[in-house]
Amino acid sequence: MNTETNTPLFIIKKPRYPFFKLFFEDKYRFYYAVFLDENRYFVVNYNIADMDTLLAFITEQQQTCGIPLEVTSKELKLMKLATIPRRLIRLDKEESPGEKKLRRLASAFVH
Repeated sequence: MNTETNTPLFIIKKPRYPFFKLFFEDKYRFYYAVFLDENRYFVVNYNIADMDTLLAFITEQQQTCGIPLEVTSKELKLMKLATIPRRLIRLDKEESPGEKKLRRLASAFVH
């Protein structure tokens, strides 16, 4: 059994406004995003077939909404690499050596 296809992909920013998470739904093979704006309302964009379309949608939202999503070019590059085996991408900080070691240990149990 390939556990990688059964594990959701999480791309996470720290919970500050605006806050968003991007997910990949393996069962139905689509991307979706959950946003939390300054009014604490969730806005969900779903059933998006590929990451490029989702990134285009996020870019459009940044340009048209009153609250920019503050996605940096570094973050966009990480999102485009979402097919990498690592299923959790933290955009706000670099991984410490201890976190890398824990991730390697955890992956030994997953595969």
